[in-house]
Amino acid sequence: MVSVAALILLSSGAWASASRVSVPQREARHQCGLVPRGFTCSSATRVRFAYPSSWHAARYLVFSSFDRSLIYLSTAAPHDPCVATQEGSGTKVSCGWQVSKLEPEEVAARWLAGDRPGWNLGSVPGRPMRIGGRPARYIGGDEVLAAWIDRRARGFYAFIACVRGPAMPRRESEIRLLLKSVRFPYA
Repeated sequence: MVSVAALILLSSGAWASASRVSVPQREARHQCGLVPRGFTCSSATRVRFAYPSSWHAARYLVFSSFDRSLIYLSTAAPHDPCVATQEGSGTKVSCGWQVSKLEPEEVAARWLAGDRPGWNLGSVPGRPMRIGGRPARYIGGDEVLAAWIDRRARGFYAFIACVRGPAMPRRESEIRLLLKSVRFPYA
């Protein structure tokens, strides 16, 4: 693995530098509980959930001091979210999303797990709800939908999706079904 410097946007809106590593991995498909018709169950991470079968799932190990990626989902074919460029005698790596551009009616989403000093669910904006039986906060919108889920030990799981219209109601419905299917079998 190669450690590289990158800038990340914190939930507070501030930028921070962090070390990140990107290693592509493919999702393993296994049978698991009941899922909505037209959905596939992901058992590739500690978070179990169903996503639309027409979407792509890919794993790239991307992490910082505060969080790490679990899995990326998109309606378009994904690519490595980190890009390396040569700068002088070194290499600069910038990490972002697994798609470069969202076309109309496309979705790019990812699951993260993390912990930040002083983090608690009450500090996150959004409507209180339960996801996978755990306390959570949900933010819905025209372009970004986010859910922050409290981890039992400490820290959080986060699901963040970017959606491009005009099929917003259909895509938002798919994301709500995805979040409704979430399970945490490993506590």
